[in-house]
Amino acid sequence: MIILRWLLCGALASAFLIFSLFNAWVVWREVALKRGIGLTFAPLMGGLMGLVALFVCPLEGVLAFFWVPLILDVGTVPYLLYCMLTSAQLRRYW
Repeated sequence: MIILRWLLCGALASAFLIFSLFNAWVVWREVALKRGIGLTFAPLMGGLMGLVALFVCPLEGVLAFFWVPLILDVGTVPYLLYCMLTSAQLRRYW
């Protein structure tokens, strides 16, 4: 059972890394370089996969850092904050 948990944790952590890097690359191309290539990023996927990876990880005390993947992935908490701020700005102009 412990081996299965390690394998699942590794697979989910790898998926978190792939989604997070892809999201950061898309945001970098769209915002910083202003070279929109029409790619959309996958909001919430990376952060949630990282969260589940920490949840199934057999190491004790790892779950105390549940917030780290949610912050590190551009498509999770930073994207939700961006949506809330732009929504508030749009409401102010209406």
